[in-house]
Amino acid sequence: LRGLVIQVGIDTLKISGAHQPTKATRGKLAWNHTFCIVQIWPHLSCSAYFWCCCSRKMNATPSTSRGNPQKRWGHLAKLIAGPLAFLLVSVLPIADLETNPQLVLGLTAWMAIWWITEALPIAATALLPVVVLPVFDVVSIKSISQVYMRPIIFLFLGGFLLALAVEKWRLHERIALAILARMGTNATQLIFGFIVVTALLSMWISNTATTIMLLPIAIAVLQHCGKQANSQKQFRSFSIALLLGIAYSASIGGTATLVGTPTNLIFTAVADELLELKVGFAQWMVFALPLAVLMLLVLLLYLTRVRFQLQQLSFKGLAPILLQQKSALGPMRYEEKVVAGVFGIVALGWTLRTLLLNDWVPGLNDASLAIAGALVLFMIPSRQQPGKKLLAWIDTKALQWGILLLFGGGLALAQAFRESGLADWVGGQFMFLAGVPTLVILLLIIASVIFLTEITSNVATASVLLPVLAAMAQSLGLAPELLMVACTISASYAFMLPMATAPNAVVFSSEKIPMREMMKTGFYLNLIAIGVLLIYHYFGINLLGY
Repeated sequence: LRGLVIQVGIDTLKISGAHQPTKATRGKLAWNHTFCIVQIWPHLSCSAYFWCCCSRKMNATPSTSRGNPQKRWGHLAKLIAGPLAFLLVSVLPIADLETNPQLVLGLTAWMAIWWITEALPIAATALLPVVVLPVFDVVSIKSISQVYMRPIIFLFLGGFLLALAVEKWRLHERIALAILARMGTNATQLIFGFIVVTALLSMWISNTATTIMLLPIAIAVLQHCGKQANSQKQFRSFSIALLLGIAYSASIGGTATLVGTPTNLIFTAVADELLELKVGFAQWMVFALPLAVLMLLVLLLYLTRVRFQLQQLSFKGLAPILLQQKSALGPMRYEEKVVAGVFGIVALGWTLRTLLLNDWVPGLNDASLAIAGALVLFMIPSRQQPGKKLLAWIDTKALQWGILLLFGGGLALAQAFRESGLADWVGGQFMFLAGVPTLVILLLIIASVIFLTEITSNVATASVLLPVLAAMAQSLGLAPELLMVACTISASYAFMLPMATAPNAVVFSSEKIPMREMMKTGFYLNLIAIGVLLIYHYFGINLLGY
């Protein structure tokens, strides 16, 4: 068994070390490897089964060490599936594909399987390129490691730090309560207020944090409204509409800015890496903000006029409850004012950089502005906590460091696609779509991504698909940004299942939304979103300015 494994490794290194191995040599070695795998697999299965049986017999305390055998076998299968896919894809003969691009294709399969199954933490899987690509001499370690510290990653790091300061001093709660207290008593007006607040906040801070913060406020509103409801059936519909409105608007609002959701930044990074296409903060907002506003209006009409009939439902006495929660925060503190000022200046700088600021400071970029704002918060002392700053390093424990690694993994994969030549080969495989109308191609991409991200990570999906779509678009003579932006925004529009997005999971945890109701409401909204995205992307892509 050991000899067979070693032989596969030696032959694989021979192929990767050869400058131009002949087709006959590669084909012969590939069939040898296939034969080896066929021989090895039954032995590995029997050995693994024997080992598991022995370990179960030897363990005296089953509750802690044995665990669930089905889960253990399932996890082991997930772990093995990734490297097995890499081995198969890397050694089997594929027409017109050289060694290096074939290795990158195998790595893509490996990462996709681990990302989808979460055999390892998603961020840990993103580190695979650092190991695999230099070992097989596809990309040097120096080149691949630099990818993990690109400017786009610093932009998101700065955005995370600014959002942490906003959450630390509860500025987002004050903003939310101030807006909601001014809404009317009609059910539609209340849902509209929560949708607007959620979308505005999720444009700048984490969708998850926004939803978690607004959920207790929504629950308090529902408790008050429940006492006045004449019809429990109608009140139940209002409860579901309100909570789903918060979850869905968090996902929609996050697409409006580059820092709103990770998939947006993955697009800008991949576009820069593969196409040398620079997408600035203001450029993205010019395209994505109108789409977000349109989709939020569609969401409001769908929840209050189509899915649930709430036109005639109204409540009284809500304003005092919201004002009471706002007064509990006390007067606006010095720290909140400073954080709001710094955040406002950075956001204004992001908006005006390409329009005005670069004429004065050509080297200024969005990442520099974000990090500068964060550094200022680390410098300014707090009055409420003497001896401490507005932002302390201990606060960064709550930072989503894993997302930054995930960005790096996606960028590393994109660089390997370009440098190995795999992007050209992948593009050539889609030539059969040359005569298909652009609208049909867009429809397939948008629908596939929306329903795929119901069960997979939207960030992982975008990381895998964006390099493929860039190559595909170029081979078909289409604008790459057309397909890539459609994929990027579609990845945030999964409304059907609780596990599809974090906001969905948060509102579902309130136990006020039946699974059947969420699936039915989300399914129809998915279909509506496909239509809106299809029309908007086809006619509005020029808003990006390319």
